[in-house]
Amino acid sequence: MTIPILHVQLLGGYRLIYDGIPIIGANPPRVQALLAYLLLHANSPQSRQHLAFLLWPDTLESSARNNLRQFLHQLRQALPNAQRFLVADTNMAYWKTDDGQVIDTQLFARALQEADEAEARSDPV
Repeated sequence: MTIPILHVQLLGGYRLIYDGIPIIGANPPRVQALLAYLLLHANSPQSRQHLAFLLWPDTLESSARNNLRQFLHQLRQALPNAQRFLVADTNMAYWKTDDGQVIDTQLFARALQEADEAEARSDPV
């Protein structure tokens, strides 16, 4: 049994595809910003207070935290099998990666690292 693949494109446009089907429920700009931040800090728990301040810096903390709660709910609703990817409790939230994810920013970072390592070895290929 193979696990469905989640493809995430953040570079050059925003797109989510799960098991070959586009995910359209996570398209509002703030939901995209939340998802992008969690993906860029994957596997690293982020405090909800920090996330709320990042996304709504000019809003009262209670309103910002309420907005964050709503956007996390919207993201959970949009993602098939959301518990596989999105971990959140009353204090923190984070994106959990696994082998069934293809995330363009992670591929790009890995390619840069491999290029740096090749350059350090004087490997022209």
